[in-house]
Amino acid sequence: MPVTVRLLAASEWRLWRDVSLQSLAESPDAFRPTLAESKDQPEEFWRGAVAPTVEHERCNLWIAVNGDDPVGKLFARIDEELTTVYMGALWVAPDLRGAGIGTRLMQAAEEWGKDSGVTRSELWVTEANQAAVHFYEYLDYLPTYDTQVLREGSKLVVRRLQKTL
Repeated sequence: MPVTVRLLAASEWRLWRDVSLQSLAESPDAFRPTLAESKDQPEEFWRGAVAPTVEHERCNLWIAVNGDDPVGKLFARIDEELTTVYMGALWVAPDLRGAGIGTRLMQAAEEWGKDSGVTRSELWVTEANQAAVHFYEYLDYLPTYDTQVLREGSKLVVRRLQKTL
């Protein structure tokens, strides 16, 4: 069955929860939240994260599904000046990496941003995650000088990347 990339609906908070927990378990150094912080969150937490996001005019969540199984995700938010779309939380299941799913997720969010009038896209990537760095370079994202620590207590550094749309 082919993988479908589409916008997530507020009622599909379980899909977002499931793919988020998968991503935190598989790629713990790619995201600010940890699996320990997220795995025991109640239903209200996940509903409260998904519904306001997808119902906001400047935010969206995309999901990649293989049948009923979530296999990828992406968050995007447009700034108040309507100039930049901020990407985050991109993840694709390891067995499907290299199949174009990450590219499809990113392109969907970039097109949404362009349709909204933005001219730039930005994201943060863990510098030690060379596969992700190369993926974003492939999509024409360029590094900036902006860096910060991934999360409190971590030695990992994340760098801001940007792209003109």
